[in-house]
Amino acid sequence: MDNEPKFIQKLNLGFQNNFINSFGIIFLIIFVHFFFRYYLRNYYYSEIWDLSIYFLSISVGLVYFIRFYLNKNFHSKLFNILLIVSFIGFISGLLFIEDNGLWNNEYPISDYIWSGFGFRNLIFLVLISIFIFNLLDKKIFNKQKKIFLFVANIFIYFSLFTSFWQTSSSLIDVHHNEYVINDFLAIKSGNFPFETYIPQYQTLYSFLSLLYVGLEIDQFINVGLVTMFIASVITVLIAIHLVKKTLPNNSWMISSLIVIPLTLVSPFPNRRDVYGTIAAHLSAVSGRLFMCVLILFFFYKSFTSTQQEKKRNLILIFTGFLTGLNLWSNQDFSLSVILTMLSLIWIFSEKKYNSIILNYSCLIFGILFGISILPILYNIFNHDFNFTYVGLITEAYLSGYGSKKMLPGPVFLIFPLLISLVVSHLYMFSRLKYIKSFEFKQMKQNSILGIIFGSWSALGFVYYLNLSSTSIQLQIILLPLSVALGAFIGNLVLMDQNMNNLSVLNLLKEKRFYFNNKFYKSVFISLIIAFPFSTILSISNPINEFIRISESQNIPRWPTQTLNKNIENVLTAKDYAEDNNGKLVYFGYLGNYLSLKTGVQSGILFNNPKEILVGGLENREDISCSYLKEINPEYIVIDDLFDGFSSGNNTPYRLIDIGETGLCGEYFIFEINKLQDGYFLKKLQNES
Repeated sequence: MDNEPKFIQKLNLGFQNNFINSFGIIFLIIFVHFFFRYYLRNYYYSEIWDLSIYFLSISVGLVYFIRFYLNKNFHSKLFNILLIVSFIGFISGLLFIEDNGLWNNEYPISDYIWSGFGFRNLIFLVLISIFIFNLLDKKIFNKQKKIFLFVANIFIYFSLFTSFWQTSSSLIDVHHNEYVINDFLAIKSGNFPFETYIPQYQTLYSFLSLLYVGLEIDQFINVGLVTMFIASVITVLIAIHLVKKTLPNNSWMISSLIVIPLTLVSPFPNRRDVYGTIAAHLSAVSGRLFMCVLILFFFYKSFTSTQQEKKRNLILIFTGFLTGLNLWSNQDFSLSVILTMLSLIWIFSEKKYNSIILNYSCLIFGILFGISILPILYNIFNHDFNFTYVGLITEAYLSGYGSKKMLPGPVFLIFPLLISLVVSHLYMFSRLKYIKSFEFKQMKQNSILGIIFGSWSALGFVYYLNLSSTSIQLQIILLPLSVALGAFIGNLVLMDQNMNNLSVLNLLKEKRFYFNNKFYKSVFISLIIAFPFSTILSISNPINEFIRISESQNIPRWPTQTLNKNIENVLTAKDYAEDNNGKLVYFGYLGNYLSLKTGVQSGILFNNPKEILVGGLENREDISCSYLKEINPEYIVIDDLFDGFSSGNNTPYRLIDIGETGLCGEYFIFEINKLQDGYFLKKLQNES
C-alpha cells in the first residue's frame, strides 16, 4: 500500500497511545472507587462498589471501540497526565500486597498464598525492561542469548511439570482438591451428575469411569489426576503456541517465557508451603480453563487459518458443540466464553450480512447440540436428568456466598492491563480489518487473538468480583492475560523491527531525552513488555515441588486423618445397621469416596453439607430432604466435619446441626456402641 512507512508509524502511535490512555483512565476509576468506598462513604463491605468499577471500566472500553469503529482517531489532550497516572497505577499494582491478615496468627497469609508481586519484583522488572528488546530482536541471536533462553526454559518447564503433577498422595491444596476428586468419582460410585449428585467443580472428568471400568478406587483416582495433569499442561502449551505465532521470530522459548512465569506466580520471597500457585488447584486450569482455552483456540482458527467459508462453518459448529458440552461442567467461565464469541463474530466477520448470519447460526447450532447431548444420552440409557440441579452451586455464589470486598493489590495493574489490551487490539483491528496487504496479515491476526483472549479475561473477571481474592480468583486470569499480552508484544515488534522507537537504551542516546515525551512513553511500554518475563522471579520453585512429590511416597498428604476417621465411623455404623436389618446411608462430605470405600450409599446430593446451608437458599434443604425421603434409610451416619467458629470464641461448630427438630424432621441422634455420640441418627417420629 502507498505510504506504508507513514501508515505503520501512525498505526504504532495510535496503538501505544490508546493503550496508555485507557490504562490511565481505568486506574483512575479504580483509585477513585477505593477512595470513595474507604474514606468518604465507608461502604467497606459493599459489593455494589466493586461491580460499579467493573461496569464503568467496561463502558470505557466500549466508548473507545465505538470511536474506532466509526474510524475516528482519538487522542486525549490529557495524554501526558494519563501517562503519569499509568506509571503510578503500574507501580502500585506491583508494590501493593493484598492484606488478608495472618495465617494461624503467626505469618502473613501472603507467605502461603499469592497476594501480589512486591518491591523485589519491581526492581527486577526495571532491570529487565532496559534490555528486553535485545531479547526480542530476532537479528540478535548470539551465543549468550541462546544459553540464557535455554537455561531459563529448562527452569520454567521443570517448574511447570512439577507444579502441576499431583497424585492422591501428593495433593497440594487437600481441602479443595478432595472435593474435585469426589466430583470425579460420582459416576463410579453410581451417582450420575444431575441425577443423584450435584457436582461442584467439574462434571466431564467423571465420565472417564465408563472407560476405566476395572480399576480399583485408588488406581482410578490417580488415572483421573494424571488426566487433569495432562489437561493442565496442554492448556499452557496451547497458550504458548498461540503467543509463538504472534512473534516475528516465531520463538517457542520466548513465548514460553511470556506465558509460563505469569501463569505460575507464587509468594515471593517468603513462600512457606507448597500452596500459592494456580497449579495447586485442580479446579482451576484443568477444571475451568482447559476446555475454554481449547474452544477459543478453535474460534480463533476459524477466523484466521482459512478463508473457505465451508471449513470455517464446520469449525464454528465444532467450537459451539464443545462450548455447549462444557456448560455442564462449569457455568462461570463457559458463559463468559459464549458471550465473548457472540460479541465478536459480527466484528470479525465480513460486511456481508448473509456471512454474519451464517457464522452465528453455525455457532449457536453447535452450542445447542452440545447442551442437548448429555440429557439425550441420559434418556437413552434410562437416567433421569434433573434440570433443577443445574446451576445450584453458581446460584449460591451469585446470592452472595463467599463474597469479599476488593482490596488494594495487583488489581491496580491487572484490570487496567486487561482493558487496555482489548482497547489497543480493537484499535489495531479496526484499522486493518479491510486491508488485504500480506504485510499486515500477521498484525491483524495478532489483534484478533488479543481481542478474543482479552475480552474473555475481562468478562471472566466477574469470577474475581464476588470473592475478590488475588489468590485463585485473580490468578486464574493471568494465563489468558498472557496470551493477549503476547499478541500485544508481537504487534509492537512487528511495527518496529529494529526496535529504534521502543528501546530505552537507544532513546537515552538522544540529546535532552528527559524532556522528550517519547522517552517516557517508551519506558512505560518497555515495563509492560518486560512484565511477563520478570515474573520468573516469582515462579513456583521446582525444587520445593520435587520435594513434595518425593516425600509423599513415605508421608501421603491424602487421605487425611479426618477422612480416615469418617471411614471408620461409617464401617462401625454399617455393622450395626446390618445386625438390625436396617438401611444405612452416609450424610457428609466426600460422599462418593466414602461410598466406594465402605459400600454404604451416600445420602447427600452435594459435595459437602456446607453447600446445603450457604447462600440463604432454602430450596437446598428441601432438595436434600426430598432426596433422603426418596431413598428412605432407617439409619444415617454423619461425618466428623467441623467448620467455622461460634460467635465470639474459637470453639468449632458442626455443620450438620441436628437440634431438637432432627435432620429433616425425621432423623434424631441415637447412641450406639463403638461410635462417638452425635454421629449416628435413627429415623424416629418427631414428637416435639
